[in-house]
Amino acid sequence: MRRKIRNEIHTTLSSSLDARAIYLYNCYLSMGKNIEHNNYLDVGCGYGVNSYIFGGDFNNIICLDLNAKNLDECRRRISSKGNKSLFFIRGDAQSLPFKRESFDLVSAFSLIEHVPDKREMLKELLRVLKRDGEIVLQFPNKYFFAELHTGLPAYFIVPSFIKPWFLRKIGYDGLLEINIPTTREIKTLIEEIGVSVEMRKSRVIYPIETIPHGLRWVYTILKRLKVLNLVPLGWMVCIKKLEGQKE
Repeated sequence: MRRKIRNEIHTTLSSSLDARAIYLYNCYLSMGKNIEHNNYLDVGCGYGVNSYIFGGDFNNIICLDLNAKNLDECRRRISSKGNKSLFFIRGDAQSLPFKRESFDLVSAFSLIEHVPDKREMLKELLRVLKRDGEIVLQFPNKYFFAELHTGLPAYFIVPSFIKPWFLRKIGYDGLLEINIPTTREIKTLIEEIGVSVEMRKSRVIYPIETIPHGLRWVYTILKRLKVLNLVPLGWMVCIKKLEGQKE
């Protein structure tokens, strides 16, 4: 049963990438402010759907991913779309191969929960971001009713030190690295880094077509009762850089 739910989540995710990306872009537009549209970096670009939609107004779109297969698929999907300047780079979010203050917009979708050193990732994103530029982060809600990578209910109540043993026990060895942050934790990490920013957040409540068929009836009820306004599927955080890192 668990495998079936997990497979349905992944199948629906793959078939609704465009709908998800458009929804996330509209979320960003409701929060983002006017910025320059020269250079855009999508970190952990995956198949590049978000890269292309968010980079629509930019002169240069840089797609970066640690996984070479993802990068190949990203290149295949978006290289033929329009006449944008596209660049595909294999790299690590914790050590970006770019100069300081190179980008007007930096995004990372469904990535930070997979990165071991979240502080180093945020430090790197802020380093390559121009002053008055923006970072867009999207990630699951740690306290949602089900863990969205696996479909496991109430996973957040499992103590951290038990999770590796628990995941191995139920056959999810490949998800041991997942550690979903909260918006408060991200704010605290940025404060520790010492960069002055303005942060805004938005609930992520995906449209029904992005939800696995077997769960749509539950999702519809939660949405109509406005439960998802209190416990959304995830968060989008928009971080505007005001000043650089303190020496």
